[in-house]
Amino acid sequence: RGDAEIYSDYEGKGITVAIMDTGVFAQHECFGNRVVDQISCVSGSYSDGDVHGHGTHVAGTVAGENIGIASEASILDLRVFGSRGGASTSSILRALDLCIQRDVDIVNMSLGSNYGSRVLDGAVDTAAQAGVLACVAAGNSGPYGSTINSPASAQFAIAVAANDANGKVAYFSSR
Repeated sequence: RGDAEIYSDYEGKGITVAIMDTGVFAQHECFGNRVVDQISCVSGSYSDGDVHGHGTHVAGTVAGENIGIASEASILDLRVFGSRGGASTSSILRALDLCIQRDVDIVNMSLGSNYGSRVLDGAVDTAAQAGVLACVAAGNSGPYGSTINSPASAQFAIAVAANDANGKVAYFSSR
């Protein structure tokens, strides 16, 4: 908490983290040569890096050389958002299948829906049972929203809420 920093000798060496997002700009200096593959799961599209910037930002937070939580982890870029935004359930399911096939350790899913999806939640739970830990966004419908967000509502997902500049749960974040 606060200004404290935590250091570890481990730093994610030997693990693979999949970033399921808008793509990753693999040539960014903070990744070195650790982006092991870039795959577009968007139908009729190819992976051409980051189509928005959000995926690269997330990958930097997760595995950036100087600021990343797991600064030595390998990165698998799984683009599920098209250039116009929005991710289909089918692209997310394809990406989760790839995580299992490629023996990914952790998948970061900074995405969600405003409704509970048994299909999406079930796929996250299946991935978890296959050894893929899913860290997902809690959602942005507020703390007292009446909706259950997926994949945050999956039984085995680790749902992460957004914080504000003071380290408190952000007003828009689901819990």
